[in-house]
Amino acid sequence: MKPCKAFLLVCMLLVPSMAARGQQLPADAPSRQQVLSLFEAIQLRKTMESAQEVAMQSAVNTVQQMMRQSGVIPDAAMQREMDALMKGVMEDVRAVLPIEEMLEAVIPIYQRHFTSEEVNAIIAFQTSPV
Repeated sequence: MKPCKAFLLVCMLLVPSMAARGQQLPADAPSRQQVLSLFEAIQLRKTMESAQEVAMQSAVNTVQQMMRQSGVIPDAAMQREMDALMKGVMEDVRAVLPIEEMLEAVIPIYQRHFTSEEVNAIIAFQTSPV
């Protein structure tokens, strides 16, 4: 799965998980720590960070393409301004939707849909040399 699609998938999962916070977890649900260990094993944080970067670069490319189509060719000063603007936007996105909060929001989803045994098996597989 492409990083951008993975990021969008995680974002789409946030709303249902927030609505379901008060729901009872199954008896065989993995603990919060098990799910965090799974996230580490599958490098979810790194994937989400990469997805944010890819999404931002895609936005920059789209703006640049739109400018070219409308006949605007940025000079060096305009390019620096655009880069600074996009850097600020990315910082704002990270402030509003920190990866840590997104990870916390999806923990209950994993707890509802995977058993403790399944999470342990996935972790064992992901960390094995195979």
